[in-house]
Amino acid sequence: MNNERPDPDELLARVERDSAKAKRGRLKIFFGAAAGVGKSYAMLLAARERRAENLDVVVGLIETHGRKETQALLEGLEVLPTRKIDYKGTIPKDVRVYFRDIADHVKRIHQAIHAMREMLVAAMQVHLTFET
Repeated sequence: MNNERPDPDELLARVERDSAKAKRGRLKIFFGAAAGVGKSYAMLLAARERRAENLDVVVGLIETHGRKETQALLEGLEVLPTRKIDYKGTIPKDVRVYFRDIADHVKRIHQAIHAMREMLVAAMQVHLTFET
């Protein structure tokens, strides 16, 4: 018979370490290969399940994309308020909209230049054909 007893200090340290790990939050990643596959919906369902187990659940940031079903899952969950953080080198949202708006115009000009080049190449080929 084996009468080796575990060291009580080592046992106590292991129990304390395990209980400290149990108190820490766990990271769960919801991964989807495409937009609209249900990542936010699944995440909020899991959050509601944890909340039903009386665990502390806080939503840091959620984009519902106007979906009523997703918005309804947020009810009863604590949502952190968003803050605007100014940092050098960032472009304000209103300027980004402007860049998007002029992108169409730049594309149209680029296409016009491309069409003009093709027309000039064709005209040069016709001219060279008559010259030879």
